[in-house]
Amino acid sequence: MSTNDLQRLTSLYYSSIRISDVDGFVDLFATDGVSHDPVGAPPHVGHDGVRAFLTGVLGLCEQLDIAPVETVFYQNSAAVTWSAFALGKNGSRTEFGGIDVFTFDRDFRIATIHAFWDAAPVMNALTA
Repeated sequence: MSTNDLQRLTSLYYSSIRISDVDGFVDLFATDGVSHDPVGAPPHVGHDGVRAFLTGVLGLCEQLDIAPVETVFYQNSAAVTWSAFALGKNGSRTEFGGIDVFTFDRDFRIATIHAFWDAAPVMNALTA
């Protein structure tokens, strides 16, 4: 897997969130892919799991802008620092960031993602 392949896949991941493309987001995952988002919460497993996760997050937001800041690639993996801004449907605004660690399968799909960020203050802001 080339760096160009990994760059394309990680870029698609963040752009699908930014434009609320739930189907595009789900299609990036292997059928048995696992998202630990955030790490420590119950994992989101398979297409149904990641679809429910993103649909739930987007349901709280008028706008969710997330962008990679720095990316490091190695073999079939990528580590991405990112920053985000959310405008909640409740009118609240919040900024946050984190680190995502991806592994990709040989079909160029996300096998696993471990998302390191503190969701509690974000969810508190968006649901207050």
